[in-house]
Amino acid sequence: MPTDIADPPTTSSVGDAGDGSTVVSIGALSCRLPDSDQARTQTERLMAAETQFSGSGTDKVAFAVHDYQTGVTCSRNDGTGYEAASIIKVATVAALLWQIEQDPWLEFTTEQEELATAAITISDNDAQEMLWELIGGSPGLELFLAAAGMSHTTTDPDGAWGLTSTTAGDQLLLLDVLVDGELLSAGHRAFLLGLMRDVDLEQVWGVSSGAPAGPSIALKNGWLDDPVYPGTSGGDEADWPQAQDGAGSPQRQYDRLDSDTDDFDATWTNNSIGYISSATAAYSLAVLSDGNVSDEAGRQIVSQTSRLVVEALLG
Repeated sequence: MPTDIADPPTTSSVGDAGDGSTVVSIGALSCRLPDSDQARTQTERLMAAETQFSGSGTDKVAFAVHDYQTGVTCSRNDGTGYEAASIIKVATVAALLWQIEQDPWLEFTTEQEELATAAITISDNDAQEMLWELIGGSPGLELFLAAAGMSHTTTDPDGAWGLTSTTAGDQLLLLDVLVDGELLSAGHRAFLLGLMRDVDLEQVWGVSSGAPAGPSIALKNGWLDDPVYPGTSGGDEADWPQAQDGAGSPQRQYDRLDSDTDDFDATWTNNSIGYISSATAAYSLAVLSDGNVSDEAGRQIVSQTSRLVVEALLG
């Protein structure tokens, strides 16, 4: 029997998921919950927060969250795809570890460990480029995506890793793989989460917002600009700035730390994924956004979304 949600909004729907859990939706928000009072109360708070999301700058932002203590999973705008930017580095490292576990002749070398460390902790694009080649580029990543059940993530036709299209729900699946999944060994899962806990402090924003006191925060953020150059309206394409790491088309630049330039206008993609645990909470959260007027504005929106989600999640 479906779990009753107290006083559900008139626009909501409630259904039986067929596995003993219930699916509840309102607007762009959908939650799956087990039949428990704690899960029901938590879901009611998240449903009530939908008005805050739909009435603010976070309206077009997508998120997916999984509370491991209550079993509640919620997602918003999960049918929307976003360019992954540098959060794809987590999947890339995971794909390499997975490939190594599939082949008894392969081993995780010191050089590969150093590349993974640089790609995750300081978001080094050169390291990511080498890891991308090691896994076999897009075809190699696609094999891992299929194994992880990430069916809504698609690689860029030109092989530009940062332009991989993904959803918040798929990023949550990836986090679940790292937290308590069986696709990777416990040692490899701990290694990758450890790197995500050691991210450079300047890159700690987004899903860390709203975290409870004394948390362990494992995260990876991504940001890229989508410039509109004078060349796009008839200028010389040769005059367009090149991508920093050569991984994308000339229209793209990856992980630009400074958006102040007179050369072009741009909107920004800003993404954040992570696993947060403390003495009182344990949850994974993915927040994706695009069309932001600046890098700073995008980071603020992602952080604001995270804060609203966590406040509703933890009460």
